[in-house]
Amino acid sequence: MQRKGELKSAAFLVVLLSIPFILLAGKSLRAGESPPGVSGEEIYGFARTQSEFGPRRPGTAAMDRARDHIISQLEEWGYKVWTDSIPFEQYFPERWSLEVVSPNGRTLESFPMWHSGPTGRDGLTAELVYVGKGGERAFGEEDVSGKVVLVSWGHRFLNLMSMAAFSNSYGRAIENGARGYIQFYTNTPGNSYQLVFADAGDTGPAIPGFSIGKEDAKDLKRLVRKGDVRVRMELESEEREALAQNIFAILPGRTEDIILVDTHYCSIFAGGFDNASGVASALALAKHFAVKPLEEREKTLVFTFYGSHEYLIGNCNQGSRKFLDENPRLAEKVVVAIGLDHMANYPDKEYFGRTTRIRPMTPIPGMDQPRGIFITRNFVLNRIVFPAVLKYRLIPFVVFPNRLMDAINTGNSEEAAGTDDNWDSLLLWCICESGPAYRRGVPTVRIMMAPQWYHTPMDTVDHFSPDRIKRAVAVHIEIIEKVDRAPPEKFRKKKRN
Repeated sequence: MQRKGELKSAAFLVVLLSIPFILLAGKSLRAGESPPGVSGEEIYGFARTQSEFGPRRPGTAAMDRARDHIISQLEEWGYKVWTDSIPFEQYFPERWSLEVVSPNGRTLESFPMWHSGPTGRDGLTAELVYVGKGGERAFGEEDVSGKVVLVSWGHRFLNLMSMAAFSNSYGRAIENGARGYIQFYTNTPGNSYQLVFADAGDTGPAIPGFSIGKEDAKDLKRLVRKGDVRVRMELESEEREALAQNIFAILPGRTEDIILVDTHYCSIFAGGFDNASGVASALALAKHFAVKPLEEREKTLVFTFYGSHEYLIGNCNQGSRKFLDENPRLAEKVVVAIGLDHMANYPDKEYFGRTTRIRPMTPIPGMDQPRGIFITRNFVLNRIVFPAVLKYRLIPFVVFPNRLMDAINTGNSEEAAGTDDNWDSLLLWCICESGPAYRRGVPTVRIMMAPQWYHTPMDTVDHFSPDRIKRAVAVHIEIIEKVDRAPPEKFRKKKRN
C-alpha cells in the first residue's frame, strides 16, 4: 500500500508541475535577458569545435583531441584539472560494406552494429530473408540457416529506442544458424540509421551485423516479396582494450560545499546535440563562474566531463560512480548535482518523408524541441529551477519526478527495485552521470531533450542555433547562482526526496 501511495503521489506531481506549460503554451513568451557576458556565438563555437573533431570514441585520435581541448580551456580559466580512466574492451570497425548482389547490384548506406562479428577478408554472400521484428514465431516460420536476416526494430519511443531492442533477435538469429544480421528502425530521419549494440550473449560466436535506413529497408522488403535476394557483407573489425578518460575540474568557493555539474564528451557520430551541446554548455558555465571573484562564490564548483558514457557495456554512469567512490571527501560535500546532456535543438520532426518544424507539441513558432525535466522533489530546488525554465522560455517541457522514474525497474533484480541498491531503474538510465549522486541522497536536476537525430549521423550542430543554446545556458547559470546563495541544509533535510 505504501508503494502504491508513493507512485500515486509521484504521478500527481507530474501533472502538477506540468501545469505551467499547459497554461503558457497558448501564447508566445519572450525570453528573459541573458546574464552579462554570455555569448551564444561563443557557446555555439565550443559545440562546433567539439563536433568537428568527429566521432569521439575512446581509443581514437578524435577523442584525444576533444579531451585536450577541454583541458586546455579549463586550465586557461584557472581550474585545477585532473583525469582518470576506465579500461574496457572497445570495438574498432576498420572496413565495411553492404551490397545487394541480386536482383540489382547496389551498395547500401550502412554502419556496423557495435560488437558484431567480422566476415573475414573474403566477406560473405547469402540469401536475404525478412523476419519482421525477429520474434520466436517469425524465426520458427522462416528457415534462416545460412542466410542473412533483415529485422525491423520498429519505432523508437521518444526517438531513443524501441522495445525490440530488448528482444535479442540478434541472439535468436545466431541460435537459428543465420550468417548475418541487418537491423533498421522505422522512424530514423531520412535514410539514416542509429548505432546499436549487438549482444550475442551465450548463443554462440557473434555474426556480422549492420544498421541501415528505413528507405533502404523498405526497398529490401519489396525485393524479398518479389523473389530471391542476395546480399554481400564485408566487415573487418577487432576488439581491443581502450581507456575511457574522464576529466574533473574544481573551482574553490568560500566553503567546501559543492555544486556538481556533469556532462559527457564522448559521442556516437559527430554528436552535435549529443553531446557537443552539453560540453559547450559546461565550458560556458565554467568560464562564466571563473571570472567571478571568490567573495561572490559561496560554494565550490566541480565540473566533470565523462568519456565513459556511450561505449561501456552496462549503465552510462560508471564513470561518475567511480569518481564519487574514489573521492569520498568530495562526495559528502555535494549539495546539488546538475546534468548537462542534449541541451538544444530545433523542434524538427519528419512527416511523410519530409522534415518540418510544425508539430503537435510545438504549435507556436520559436518554441523548442520538447524537453524532459528530471528533478528531485526538493522544495527549494524546485522553486529555483521552474521559474528559470519559464523565464528563459525552455518550453514545452514535461516533468519527470526522480522518485517516480526510480520506481520503474529495467533490470532483472526485482528485489532491488525501489531501493538504493537498484542500479537498473529507469531513472538512472535517464539521468546517467547524475545517478550516483542521487543514490547518495543528493537532489539532482537534468533538463534534456531527445530529437529525431539521436545517435544518427545526422546529429550535427546545424540543428540548433546560438540563441537556443544560450537560453539553455542562461537557465543553468541562474540555477547555479541561486543554489550557491541558498543554505546547504535546504538541500540536505532528507536522504532522498
